[in-house]
Amino acid sequence: MTAKRLAVQLRRRSARDVVLWLYRRPRPRGHVRDEVAQAISNAIGRAVAATRNRLLPSAAPRFPTGENFSISDGTVTTRFEFESGYSLQIPDPAFFPNVLPGRQSFTISSGGNDEGHSSLTAMGSLLRASIRIRTNDQMLQVPFGGVLGGAIQEVRRFSIQAGPGGATTIFEFDTDGLIAAGSRPVSVLPTDLENAVAIAIVQAISSANLGLSPRNLGQGQVQLGVTNQVVDVSGTPTLLLNTIQLSQDEVANRM
Repeated sequence: MTAKRLAVQLRRRSARDVVLWLYRRPRPRGHVRDEVAQAISNAIGRAVAATRNRLLPSAAPRFPTGENFSISDGTVTTRFEFESGYSLQIPDPAFFPNVLPGRQSFTISSGGNDEGHSSLTAMGSLLRASIRIRTNDQMLQVPFGGVLGGAIQEVRRFSIQAGPGGATTIFEFDTDGLIAAGSRPVSVLPTDLENAVAIAIVQAISSANLGLSPRNLGQGQVQLGVTNQVVDVSGTPTLLLNTIQLSQDEVANRM
């Protein structure tokens, strides 16, 4: 089949059929690559000229950078080239505990102009005009026994401040529906153990809309998802606040 006949075959098909036909059909032998590409380009252009603004991408194999194809509407031919771009490889803190210290930074620029300056930080201050990428988090540890064991008591509190100088939200452990004015309840039962208390803490913080993403890790541990919030547990001496290292995937997701 010549390139010309290939174009004729493609022109007779709908836009959908063209895509399916090209995907399933093996590459013709004996054709110069540019001739085949031009035939496909012309055929697709004619088939979809009236609906080219409604073309939708579909799942396809990965193509190496530099591979290209062209689409024509019969008058103008547009060339497209695959570009895989760049990727960052985050070292795994599980194997290298001190590999992401605070105040390390990298920049992303376009055309020689800095688009943004990102700084990896643990707890310390940032450079001016930096975008913060926090590499650790804070975790609440509910003591063993929870409310049932007497470790968590009615009216005990902890607070979360929305960043330095921001508004402070007070959370109060509540077993009877009565809390101090201005506090948000952490509703628990007198029989709750540490895991049930952790679940109640997650629910209370989530409903407060503080920009946190708390999750129950089990065994009374609550990871808070802190970015720049300030947590104070002095109102509940038995409630511990620990700093934990984020995993490799968690650091990558924050980027």
